[in-house]
Amino acid sequence: VFLSSNRVYSVCFSSDGKQIASGSWDQTVKIWNASSGELQSTLDVDGPVFSVSFSPDGEFIAAGYGYPGNAIQIFKAQTGEKFQSPLAGHTGYDLLSHALLVLKVVVFAHYPATSRPVYCVGFDPSGKKLVSGSYDKTVKVWSVGSSGTFECESTLAGHRYVPSL
Repeated sequence: VFLSSNRVYSVCFSSDGKQIASGSWDQTVKIWNASSGELQSTLDVDGPVFSVSFSPDGEFIAAGYGYPGNAIQIFKAQTGEKFQSPLAGHTGYDLLSHALLVLKVVVFAHYPATSRPVYCVGFDPSGKKLVSGSYDKTVKVWSVGSSGTFECESTLAGHRYVPSL
């Protein structure tokens, strides 16, 4: 049994199947031994972790997270060290619905923000690209260069906000 101290939003296996990474509301990524269930390490992130992904070669772990950071943190999988500054760029001004249901009244508030939570991340099979999806309704494609830096290569827009009440 794998236990986390708070809600778990994302889990994934390493490509060799020996480890499991889990991302949680408690602002951590936990690395587990897939066979024994033993906790191997805890990686601190600057917001609730909504998505985790191992790179196909097992070198990196990407963690997409929310407020206050709203970015992607890349870790070296073997050491747990933060690899570089967080990848930011999911931005925008959206209608954030804060629903207050009192006598069937719904209050909406405009929430200006410089960044939005990153809800999902994934590496392509070659390990050369990383994609992220965000509350800002965009998908970003990040290139993983031979120098080891990650840069936003393109932004894909087209999803729309639909309030669910």
